[in-house]
Amino acid sequence: MALQIKNNGPEDGDDEREYYGSSWQESTTAREPSESEEPEFNPEAEFDTFKVPKGVAREEKQYTTFMDPEYHKVESNKPEENSAKVYIKAIITLVVLAIIGFGIKTIFFPTPKDLTAAASLSKEDLAAKYKIKFKRDEAMDKYIPKWIKDSSVLEAETGKGLTVFSINGQYCGFHIDTKRYTAFGLSTGMLYDEIPSKMTFKYEDYLNVMNDALGGISTADYYYNETTNECLVITINDNTAKIAAITYTNNFDLFVENLSY
Repeated sequence: MALQIKNNGPEDGDDEREYYGSSWQESTTAREPSESEEPEFNPEAEFDTFKVPKGVAREEKQYTTFMDPEYHKVESNKPEENSAKVYIKAIITLVVLAIIGFGIKTIFFPTPKDLTAAASLSKEDLAAKYKIKFKRDEAMDKYIPKWIKDSSVLEAETGKGLTVFSINGQYCGFHIDTKRYTAFGLSTGMLYDEIPSKMTFKYEDYLNVMNDALGGISTADYYYNETTNECLVITINDNTAKIAAITYTNNFDLFVENLSY
């Protein structure tokens, strides 16, 4: 408790004052504080919010802490899809993938067409059956393995990777040098050693002739049947020992008329 000493009374011209300890203090009820004086210190207000001095720019940023409720927000589990719908979606996906795979195989890796049955067809029937439009191709004349007389004229025509040829205007057969076609169990790229076990052409004998159809690096085997006057010529690449071309002719006598054997 403060020691209070009171004078006997104010003298003339003096304000009424109270004396506390060794100093004078005006009564709090004497007047209101002026606007220039600092407001009273409020601990709760001062420590809850940091006040930026006037005239000082402050960049405001938002931070997420482990105490932030948003950090621990967990989404509610979505309801599981009906098992039937999942099954249907899986089936549709497989069907789409199968269609895409089939399309790629058809375009880039088509299934070879077997021309064995075409051996008995005319050029017109062969073109109609396989929907091929043949055009004259002089560059292919020299690739047909033949031993015809100098006076004979061979003309080759091509279409969709297949070559047919005529001698003196008479259709005589076809020539294969791509994987798009097969004939008599054989295809280009097949190893020479596989020929005896896979070839289905009925022949009576054969001839082995050095051939320059591939620039001097090939050998041609003539498998012929004099009874039917047919011949199957298989051109082998000497460097790879693989079939480079397959040639069928329905006129063996004309095909080798300039060959002594």
